[in-house]
Parts: sequence; structure tokens; C-alpha cells
Amino acid sequence: MGKAHKFAWNGIDVETTLTFEQLANLAQRSASECTGDAGRGKQRITSTTTSDRRIEFRISDFLISYKKFLIFHLDVEVRAGRTWLSSRIDWYDTTRRTVAGFIRVGSPSMIAHHTYLQFVHDLARQVRAADPQARVTIREGAEGAAGPAAPASDPPGERRSPVSFSPGAQPEPVEVMPSVALGPVVSAAPDDSPLVTSVPGMPQRETRSAPVAELSLADELLGNELLGDDALLHTRFAGDTPSAPGWMVRFPDGAQQPLAPVTVWGRNPTAPPATNAVPVAVEDPYRSMSKTHALLELRDGVPQVTDLHSTNGTTVTDDRGALRGCEPGSPVSLGDGWVVGLGSYRITVLTTTAPQ
Repeated sequence: MGKAHKFAWNGIDVETTLTFEQLANLAQRSASECTGDAGRGKQRITSTTTSDRRIEFRISDFLISYKKFLIFHLDVEVRAGRTWLSSRIDWYDTTRRTVAGFIRVGSPSMIAHHTYLQFVHDLARQVRAADPQARVTIREGAEGAAGPAAPASDPPGERRSPVSFSPGAQPEPVEVMPSVALGPVVSAAPDDSPLVTSVPGMPQRETRSAPVAELSLADELLGNELLGDDALLHTRFAGDTPSAPGWMVRFPDGAQQPLAPVTVWGRNPTAPPATNAVPVAVEDPYRSMSKTHALLELRDGVPQVTDLHSTNGTTVTDDRGALRGCEPGSPVSLGDGWVVGLGSYRITVLTTTAPQ
């Protein structure tokens, strides 16, 4: 990315008695409430991965989900009954203001930066409401300017120091406040609002490692994108590969086909050699699908999808309408009625016992 943008250091630092689960719920609520504005673009914030110390979010176009603008994460550390949270921008896209045709003036602006700051201020407001004794610092403005502005969540005249995450540092002695019990998050957001996929102590869906035979050749599959753009082919299935009973794939036109044990999807995919993978060539009217886009397979009777580092990415929408992006090379388990987005092309995975 080269030199970091002058606003790339913007973010939030928090010291609170709230638990990780409570902060995760507050962050999820802020993500669903902050969608940019009409003047600078409507965007959505989607949670992509969650662990016991980190939550990652992606900001993408409100209507075109695979068009990403900014990726950031929240680091969380718990020590001596207190929780420290800090946000960091990992990746961003920029645009440069232009006048008089190709004459470029001004500095590049960070796309979705205003949506990110909406999230930061909204999260600060919710943390202060849940824990009035929390220490909240908002890092805003250009780096290298005359110091950061005073946190908007602090009383006038009071300036707090940013939260430090030094491993050896000891927290200052403070009276530990009881954790605030937060109820379930209720939001009027659409059904496809992003959801925090997991939190510590809660049961999580098992994610198996990627199949070695197929994913070890992912780099070879990705090389096909550099060989040119051949004519698009119609969807086809190999008739000599036995289909796995119990699962079907439904196409946008309503047609259905049995799901084979291993399939490679794309506009003109190449199956890994020495495997029984079935290449499924799809005529994508949006031209958003890569030649070799994703791997769809059955493992222990459960369908899984793996993005093969496609250009426009792969998404999964569950039966509740929650959408998440697929990390390239990492398989994601699917359920009955779940929708897989290959770029802008959508297919639905169904069990044969589900009502058609």
C-alpha cells in the first residue's frame, strides 16, 4: 500500500469493566447502525472473523457486497478484571480528487473513512452509556497535526491518554466496577445485517481444515486467471461422477442439480489434476465470477465452500439472512437453504428432503 494515509491512525481506545462478549455486542450494534450517508456513499459494515482477542470488520458498498473499501479490526485484552479495546485500520481504498480532465490535485481521500468514524463515535457512545466509568479515547484527524482532538466522549476540559497495550504494563489501581448485564441486541436493521459469528464461551460451528489434495493446488488454479478471457461456457456437469445423496444446488433460474462430492466453480474452471473434482462452468451475466472461483465439496456429509482467491470474493448468507465474507483458502461450512455468492452470481444449497 506504500505510505500510510494520514487518517489511517484514526480509531478508538477503551478501558472498561465490560466483558469481551458485551463489547462484541456493542460493536455489532454499531456496525448495523452506521451506513455512511447520501453525500459520500452508502456502505455496510460486516463482521468477518471473531476470536477471543480480535474482531475483524469489512466496509463494502451497500448494494454491491463484494466491492470492499476498508478493513479494520478491534483488538481486545483482558487483565485484572478490566478490558482494553483498540481499533486499527488494516486495509483501505483511496480515490484522488481531479479537475480539468486528467490534472490531479489535492491528496487522496480514504473511501468509507466517514463510515468508519461513524462506527468509532457510535461505539464510544454505547460504551460510555453501559459503563460511565470507562476511559474512552477517540483518535481522529490527520496524523502529525497539532495533537489529537480531545475525546468526544470525555467531559469538557478532561483529556485522557490513549490506551496502552504493552504486554508488561500493569493497569493503574482502580475500583473494579461490576459488569453491566446487557440484554440481547435488538436492531431494526434489515435481515441481512452482519452478525458477530462467535464469542468466547459460546458454542461455535466446527470449521475443518481445507482438503489437502485440492487446496494445495490453489495457486495452480489461480494461474488460470492470467491465461486470457475465453468465451463463456454454459453450466455443465460431468455425468460419470457419482453425486452425493442428500444435497442439491439450485441456480438463479430455478434449475436444480445434485451436489457432487467435489466441484470447482467458475466461468471456465480447471479441476485439480489427479482428483475426482467436477468442473462446473457457469455463464455469469454479471461477469463478476473468476474463471476458477471457488471449491464446493462435501466433507462428512456437510457441504463446504472455499474461495480460491477470486477477484470479487465469495460470500455466504445463512438462513437468518446474515452475510459473511469467505477468507480465501479457508473452508466455510454450509447449511440447508444457505446462499453462496460467487461474485454477484448466487446459488442456493438445499437438502433433498427440504420442500421445493
